[in-house]
Amino acid sequence: MTITVIIPYKNAAVWLPRCMASLISQNGDFEFVLVNDHSTDGSQDIVRAYPDSRIRMFDNMYANGVSGARNTGIVKATGDYITFLDADDKLNDNAFYQMKKAAQSGHCLIQLNHLRTYASGMTVCKWKNAEGFVRLPNTPLFYMPCWNKLIKADFIGSTRFDVRMQYAEDELFVIDLLAKTDGIYCSEFSAMTHYPDNVGSLFKQKKESDLWKEVEQLERRIKTTYRDKPELKKVIMARLAESWSSKKFIDIIGGSTNGKL
Repeated sequence: MTITVIIPYKNAAVWLPRCMASLISQNGDFEFVLVNDHSTDGSQDIVRAYPDSRIRMFDNMYANGVSGARNTGIVKATGDYITFLDADDKLNDNAFYQMKKAAQSGHCLIQLNHLRTYASGMTVCKWKNAEGFVRLPNTPLFYMPCWNKLIKADFIGSTRFDVRMQYAEDELFVIDLLAKTDGIYCSEFSAMTHYPDNVGSLFKQKKESDLWKEVEQLERRIKTTYRDKPELKKVIMARLAESWSSKKFIDIIGGSTNGKL
């Protein structure tokens, strides 16, 4: 079994050495697909400096942005399973063993636990789930990013990231995958470490227009695409409720609804 790890990057020269070191230290049948999203800081030279036959380098084949870069990775991937990693994060030790054991569950869509390390140095497992299958709409501690998911390559099929989205694009991708199954398998392993303190990340730079676009896309899925999938609609409604109750969301929109509610 081969696992493809897709890593999009754009001007990530500061973060890539940590990420790359975590890749080449891994044992196991990994394929590392690194996709350059029009970097101008020499990031691609950093990637080239790490000699490992499992590393494959590509340029973004689509529109500028992380969605196009990830779609490029999906097209180029040859592994049996696919997962994603951001250039400012890293794989944990023995990640292949952890992912392989999770894949032995036989499920198409798997959520991995992950560690989160803050600038203070504190590391926690914030979204820890017990091992087992969770049926929709019950998704305890269901975290929507794609980078803590392990997905059968043939299950992804034609599903792609929306290149028009610069925020919540992975949330919509995961929802579209959930539409093809009745739940998600949770692994007890923490296969990667997420660093949320990169002030230059797209997540940190989200704007009011990005949040409205997220809401509009979630509403569209409820009203049209998945109107006949009540269990999935409940999951999407929970995401909407979570967004609107988030202090970060309200801080960004300034307490204004712009007449949309």
